Amino acid sequence: MKTAALALLLPSVAFAQSCEPQWDPNFTILTGGLSNRVGALAVADLGQGPRLIAAGNFTSPSPLSRVAAWDGQSWSALGAGPTSISCLTTFDDGTGRKLYAGTGGAVFIFNGSSWSTLGSYAGMCSTLIEFDLDGPGPQPPSLIAAGSSVATNSVVSRWNGTAWENLANAPTPGSNAVGYALAVHDADGPGPAAPALYLAGHTLNAQRCVVMKLEGDAWIPQVTAPSFFGDATTFATLDTPSGPALHVAGNFDFGRLAIHRLTATGWENALAVTGPQIGAPFPSDVSHSWMVPILDQDGPALALFPPGLTNALLLRNGTLTPWGIGINQQTTLPVFVLPVQDAQGSSLFIGGVFASVTASGGETTSNNIARLRLCERITSCSPDFNQDGDFGTDQDIEAFFACLAGNCCQRCLSSDFNNDGDSGTDQDIEAFFRVLAGGSC
Repeated sequence: MKTAALALLLPSVAFAQSCEPQWDPNFTILTGGLSNRVGALAVADLGQGPRLIAAGNFTSPSPLSRVAAWDGQSWSALGAGPTSISCLTTFDDGTGRKLYAGTGGAVFIFNGSSWSTLGSYAGMCSTLIEFDLDGPGPQPPSLIAAGSSVATNSVVSRWNGTAWENLANAPTPGSNAVGYALAVHDADGPGPAAPALYLAGHTLNAQRCVVMKLEGDAWIPQVTAPSFFGDATTFATLDTPSGPALHVAGNFDFGRLAIHRLTATGWENALAVTGPQIGAPFPSDVSHSWMVPILDQDGPALALFPPGLTNALLLRNGTLTPWGIGINQQTTLPVFVLPVQDAQGSSLFIGGVFASVTASGGETTSNNIARLRLCERITSCSPDFNQDGDFGTDQDIEAFFACLAGNCCQRCLSSDFNNDGDSGTDQDIEAFFRVLAGGSC
């Protein structure tokens, strides 16, 4: 999952070691909240710069009607939106980038002033995504929908410019198959391999497959549930020392929370111990959790927001624990979580049905939408290289040279100390000792 950008990407705010993620009270005060459920969020540039887009069942503050754009100061209506939007995306069909929405029965397009249906999809649309099917080839990217389309008799459908069509003989919904999530994953990062498309869902074949990968004109099974009672419903990509790692989560381990990750040799369990059984302190339904990557003062992790659960969960180094971030949900419908980067650092925008949110600073009133500001890890130009809270010590110097030799500790800063894009150079060494001596980077 790529982090959306609301503004120019600027250096993130540096936080002290004791920093805790906090809900943004200014966002709550300025927005005033929204009157009903927020079911989808996105960042889109519709001609006036990047804006946060919220969609759901809200009709106030006036004149909002189910879809609204936030410019940092106020909401503006984006037409009279469709009811019960479950997903949003932007896509350029050759005539400019536009906003698209999926619901329980159709896919819609926004032309800048009003909404209209996009062909005959006829079914539940769980997610919309843009994907280039031929990679570096001559064909333009396609708009892909996952769910259960009656029109295409498929759980994955492609918009061909005039109609929806079954994508590569995807599973049919007649066998109780449902597509819940799509992910574009580039396993080798800047390497030569093209990104691949992955599908998560329910009963994607007779062998209880819950994850598939598109290879050419066929969907190849990836992860299989041990019983029919299981769904895979959310993807997230986590940056690791060995490269980006695709993760999938759901309840496909005999009704227990399951998280698997893709490695160079295949999929493996990402939990150090067997996933928790359904029940306190874990939710009664983990099958429609949102999972997003975060980077905080302790390094990379995955945050999960299961429906109906007050506290979010945090997966770090294989260990899953309750996170000190609470959403006082008033329904078991899933929340929607959107990672965003702006000039003030990283945040999570969260939509759903809730009246307040909690963190270490206490409870904050927030109607159906909130912003969580994350504490970010300092990545360059600090004399506290090993991030232990002591600045310019022998341990910092030892950690710096160990990192230059390719053995960076998990909390350590980057060997690209001066943040110029080149790692472990003479300039990085000069900058490190200059900062130790009290100078600038």
